[in-house]
Amino acid sequence: MARYDVLRAERDARTAAAPTHLGQRVRYLRGQRDDLLALAAERAAAFVALAEPREHDPQIIRELFGVRTLAVQDRRRWPRDAALRGGLGTHYDPLAQAVEALGQRTVRASSLAENRNSRRRGYFFLRRHLGHDDLARLQFFLNHRRFPRSEHHERVDKSPIEILSGETQPHWLESLGFTRFVRT
Repeated sequence: MARYDVLRAERDARTAAAPTHLGQRVRYLRGQRDDLLALAAERAAAFVALAEPREHDPQIIRELFGVRTLAVQDRRRWPRDAALRGGLGTHYDPLAQAVEALGQRTVRASSLAENRNSRRRGYFFLRRHLGHDDLARLQFFLNHRRFPRSEHHERVDKSPIEILSGETQPHWLESLGFTRFVRT
């Protein structure tokens, strides 16, 4: 938690230099500490879950995750990777595969948010005509509508809620109690 406080102090110091550009973002983030740190707590628990059965220190798993997320072209990756490979020996490859699987389960939040916002953009002009209930229905529809295509093959024909929960959901119309028309 101390890292968050350091980052917050740095952010506040930089805001003084550019209050018009950063002020609104800083005000938004100021009360979001628990939400921002939720991913870090979840990731730390995953590192412990990977480390305990193999009798390794979770810090080694954290370091391996950090190394594996660096680009292959990054010069910092290879000395760190070699040190881990030498220290872990035959345990390196199974741990690396487990860490890769953990990384693939991590949802890239900004790409999902950008995708969601681009999908919603076409509905923003309706704000004047739609009430709060209509916007809630729109939110439900967009969260349950399946992606027909994606750059990530594991997301094709899945809705955002299916991607985040990992569970198959019924069609959004069926979730609302309607029967889907099926052409025979």
